[in-house]
Amino acid sequence: MFSVIAVITSAVGPAGRTASATPPCNGVQYSISYAAPVWSVVLLRGPVFHLPAWYRYPVSRDWRPLLERIGTAVGRDEPVTLLDRDENATLSTSDVILLWDEGPEQEWLLLMWSPNVTTQGWEQHVLLRDGGSYRCAGGTPMLLDETFLCLAPLAAIVLLPLLLLAKAVARDRKRREQRDP
Repeated sequence: MFSVIAVITSAVGPAGRTASATPPCNGVQYSISYAAPVWSVVLLRGPVFHLPAWYRYPVSRDWRPLLERIGTAVGRDEPVTLLDRDENATLSTSDVILLWDEGPEQEWLLLMWSPNVTTQGWEQHVLLRDGGSYRCAGGTPMLLDETFLCLAPLAAIVLLPLLLLAKAVARDRKRREQRDP
């Protein structure tokens, strides 16, 4: 039985994730530019999450809803805004996040996808470097977790009777060998 579990674990990986040399692409892909005093983060690919997007407000460090910043003017008083290029009211490909930074002093733009601000969601840290970009070379998003959770009970239903049958056959064989030396 241990060998079956070891085979399943090695094939699927820890916690149901596939073992892979490249990370999956969950967050946004982007390119960055700085034209004093504003950072521009252009989304090359939007997020795969269908959850509200939040950003960490640079001044007070609290999380705020990014979609509430659509079309607002970026400035010292409101340092983050979202240009919703496709006007679909979601964070998606070709949208631009603007961050006011006179220094430039900001090193990171922190994004989070979560149903609400009190629930820890999936975070992405955007390193602010002029000319920088992030293009994921990984595979599909980590959706195997749900697939594994659905298929694991089915596999258990199929494998458990087989394991019990193999154990019963081995026990019967051992009994026969002890009776008929």
